[in-house]
Amino acid sequence: MKVLIFDTETTGIPLWGEPSDDPRQPYVIELAADLVDFESREIITSLDFLINNDVDIPEEVIAIHGITREMCAEQGISPLEAHEQFVELIGQADEAVGHQVKFDIRMMRIHGARVTGDKWENLVPTYCTMQKAHAHVKALPQKPDGWAWPPTLADTHLHIVGEPFSEAHRARPDCDAARRIYFHIRSL
Repeated sequence: MKVLIFDTETTGIPLWGEPSDDPRQPYVIELAADLVDFESREIITSLDFLINNDVDIPEEVIAIHGITREMCAEQGISPLEAHEQFVELIGQADEAVGHQVKFDIRMMRIHGARVTGDKWENLVPTYCTMQKAHAHVKALPQKPDGWAWPPTLADTHLHIVGEPFSEAHRARPDCDAARRIYFHIRSL
Protein backbone atom coordinates (compact mmCIF):
# COMPACT_ATOMS: atom_id res chain seq x y z
CA MET A 1 0.00 0.00 0.00
CA LYS A 2 1.19 3.52 -0.81
CA VAL A 3 0.27 6.43 1.44
CA LEU A 4 0.45 10.11 0.48
CA ILE A 5 1.10 12.28 3.53
CA PHE A 6 0.88 15.98 2.76
CA ASP A 7 0.41 19.47 4.13
CA THR A 8 -0.36 22.88 2.65
CA GLU A 9 0.25 26.42 3.79
CA THR A 10 -2.19 28.99 2.46
CA THR A 11 -3.19 32.65 2.34
CA GLY A 12 -6.23 31.96 4.54
CA ILE A 13 -9.10 29.67 5.46
CA PRO A 14 -11.39 28.27 2.74
CA LEU A 15 -14.85 29.71 2.33
CA TRP A 16 -16.44 26.34 3.09
CA GLY A 17 -19.90 27.31 1.85
CA GLU A 18 -18.64 28.65 -1.48
CA PRO A 19 -17.55 26.75 -4.59
CA SER A 20 -13.89 25.93 -5.10
CA ASP A 21 -13.68 28.20 -8.13
CA ASP A 22 -14.95 31.25 -6.22
CA PRO A 23 -12.28 33.95 -6.77
CA ARG A 24 -12.41 34.87 -3.06
CA GLN A 25 -10.99 31.48 -2.05
CA PRO A 26 -7.48 31.52 -0.53
CA TYR A 27 -4.36 30.34 -2.33
CA VAL A 28 -2.02 27.42 -1.63
CA ILE A 29 1.44 28.95 -1.28
CA GLU A 30 3.44 25.97 0.03
CA LEU A 31 3.10 22.22 -0.40
CA ALA A 32 5.00 19.30 1.05
CA ALA A 33 4.09 15.69 0.31
CA ASP A 34 5.62 12.26 0.77
CA LEU A 35 4.51 9.14 -1.05
CA VAL A 36 5.40 6.40 1.43
CA ASP A 37 5.42 2.61 1.23
CA PHE A 38 3.19 1.60 4.14
CA GLU A 39 4.97 -1.66 4.94
CA SER A 40 8.58 -0.45 4.81
CA ARG A 41 7.76 3.18 5.76
CA GLU A 42 10.28 4.30 3.15
CA ILE A 43 9.62 7.52 1.26
CA ILE A 44 9.22 6.74 -2.44
CA THR A 45 8.83 10.32 -3.71
CA SER A 46 8.84 13.66 -1.94
CA LEU A 47 7.61 17.15 -2.86
CA ASP A 48 8.50 20.36 -1.04
CA PHE A 49 8.07 23.76 -2.63
CA LEU A 50 6.66 27.25 -2.44
CA ILE A 51 4.11 28.23 -5.10
CA ASN A 52 4.30 31.57 -6.89
CA ASN A 53 0.68 32.66 -7.27
CA ASP A 54 1.70 36.34 -7.46
CA VAL A 55 -0.84 37.30 -4.78
CA ASP A 56 -0.69 39.34 -1.62
CA ILE A 57 -0.44 37.36 1.61
CA PRO A 58 -2.21 38.95 4.59
CA GLU A 59 0.13 40.11 7.38
CA GLU A 60 -1.80 38.08 9.97
CA VAL A 61 -1.18 34.94 7.89
CA ILE A 62 2.50 35.77 7.39
CA ALA A 63 2.73 36.03 11.20
CA ILE A 64 1.62 32.38 11.41
CA HIS A 65 3.80 30.69 8.78
CA GLY A 66 6.36 33.34 7.84
CA ILE A 67 5.87 32.95 4.09
CA THR A 68 5.89 36.20 2.12
CA ARG A 69 4.94 37.12 -1.42
CA GLU A 70 8.61 37.86 -2.09
CA MET A 71 9.65 34.37 -0.95
CA CYS A 72 7.08 32.81 -3.27
CA ALA A 73 8.20 35.03 -6.18
CA GLU A 74 11.89 34.18 -5.68
CA GLN A 75 11.65 30.49 -4.75
CA GLY A 76 8.22 29.32 -5.91
CA ILE A 77 7.23 27.12 -8.80
CA SER A 78 4.25 27.84 -11.04
CA PRO A 79 0.77 27.00 -9.73
CA LEU A 80 0.17 24.67 -12.70
CA GLU A 81 3.42 22.77 -12.09
CA ALA A 82 2.50 22.39 -8.41
CA HIS A 83 -0.95 21.07 -9.33
CA GLU A 84 0.43 18.60 -11.87
CA GLN A 85 3.03 17.24 -9.45
CA PHE A 86 0.46 16.83 -6.68
CA VAL A 87 -2.15 15.15 -8.90
CA GLU A 88 0.47 12.75 -10.25
CA LEU A 89 1.55 11.81 -6.73
CA ILE A 90 -1.91 11.41 -5.20
CA GLY A 91 -2.86 9.30 -8.22
CA GLN A 92 -0.31 6.72 -7.07
CA ALA A 93 -1.62 6.62 -3.48
CA ASP A 94 -4.04 4.21 -1.83
CA GLU A 95 -4.65 6.63 1.04
CA ALA A 96 -4.17 10.39 1.56
CA VAL A 97 -3.10 11.48 5.04
CA GLY A 98 -2.93 14.84 6.77
CA HIS A 99 -3.53 16.56 10.07
CA GLN A 100 -6.97 18.02 9.40
CA VAL A 101 -6.80 16.45 5.95
CA LYS A 102 -10.23 17.86 4.99
CA PHE A 103 -8.64 21.35 4.97
CA ASP A 104 -5.70 20.30 2.79
CA ILE A 105 -7.86 18.35 0.32
CA ARG A 106 -10.20 21.33 0.00
CA MET A 107 -7.28 23.68 -0.56
CA MET A 108 -5.88 21.44 -3.31
CA ARG A 109 -9.36 21.31 -4.90
CA ILE A 110 -9.46 25.13 -4.83
CA HIS A 111 -5.94 25.22 -6.24
CA GLY A 112 -6.87 22.83 -9.05
CA ALA A 113 -10.03 24.75 -9.94
CA ARG A 114 -8.06 27.97 -10.07
CA VAL A 115 -5.16 26.77 -12.23
CA THR A 116 -6.91 24.35 -14.60
CA GLY A 117 -10.52 25.50 -14.62
CA ASP A 118 -11.52 21.93 -13.72
CA LYS A 119 -12.97 20.93 -10.39
CA TRP A 120 -10.44 18.31 -9.32
CA GLU A 121 -11.91 15.78 -6.94
CA ASN A 122 -9.89 13.53 -4.69
CA LEU A 123 -10.79 9.88 -5.30
CA VAL A 124 -8.38 8.47 -2.71
CA PRO A 125 -9.63 7.50 0.77
CA THR A 126 -8.40 9.92 3.44
CA TYR A 127 -7.02 9.45 6.94
CA CYS A 128 -7.05 12.44 9.30
CA THR A 129 -4.41 12.28 12.03
CA MET A 130 -6.24 15.01 13.94
CA GLN A 131 -9.46 12.99 14.11
CA LYS A 132 -7.76 9.65 14.72
CA ALA A 133 -5.52 11.09 17.45
CA HIS A 134 -8.35 12.77 19.33
CA ALA A 135 -9.03 9.75 21.55
CA HIS A 136 -5.32 9.25 22.24
CA VAL A 137 -4.41 12.83 23.14
CA LYS A 138 -5.03 13.32 26.84
CA ALA A 139 -3.99 16.91 27.56
CA LEU A 140 -6.41 18.86 25.44
CA PRO A 141 -7.78 22.27 26.35
CA GLN A 142 -11.29 21.86 27.72
CA LYS A 143 -14.27 24.14 27.40
CA PRO A 144 -16.48 24.55 30.48
CA ASP A 145 -18.97 22.07 29.01
CA GLY A 146 -16.21 19.43 28.78
CA TRP A 147 -15.88 19.52 25.00
CA ALA A 148 -12.25 19.13 23.90
CA TRP A 149 -10.77 21.24 21.12
CA PRO A 150 -9.38 19.25 18.19
CA PRO A 151 -5.73 18.51 18.96
CA THR A 152 -3.16 20.75 17.32
CA LEU A 153 -0.34 19.14 15.41
CA ALA A 154 2.08 20.10 18.21
CA ASP A 155 -0.20 18.66 20.95
CA THR A 156 -0.74 15.50 18.95
CA HIS A 157 2.95 15.05 18.22
CA LEU A 158 3.87 15.49 21.88
CA HIS A 159 1.26 13.06 23.17
CA ILE A 160 1.39 10.45 20.41
CA VAL A 161 5.06 10.44 19.42
CA GLY A 162 6.32 11.56 22.82
CA GLU A 163 8.51 14.37 21.52
CA PRO A 164 7.90 18.12 21.38
CA PHE A 165 7.30 19.69 17.98
CA SER A 166 7.96 23.39 17.63
CA GLU A 167 8.32 23.89 13.87
CA ALA A 168 4.59 24.08 13.12
CA HIS A 169 3.08 26.03 10.24
CA ARG A 170 5.52 25.23 7.48
CA ALA A 171 4.54 22.48 5.09
CA ARG A 172 7.67 20.29 5.31
CA PRO A 173 7.91 20.08 9.13
CA ASP A 174 4.12 19.65 9.38
CA CYS A 175 4.20 16.86 6.79
CA ASP A 176 7.05 15.13 8.65
CA ALA A 177 5.18 15.41 11.97
CA ALA A 178 1.97 14.05 10.41
CA ARG A 179 3.97 11.10 9.02
CA ARG A 180 5.39 10.26 12.46
CA ILE A 181 1.93 10.56 14.06
CA TYR A 182 0.28 8.46 11.35
CA PHE A 183 2.69 5.57 11.64
CA HIS A 184 2.64 5.70 15.43
CA ILE A 185 -1.18 5.51 15.55
CA ARG A 186 -1.30 2.79 12.88
CA SER A 187 1.16 0.69 14.91
CA LEU A 188 -1.02 0.77 18.06
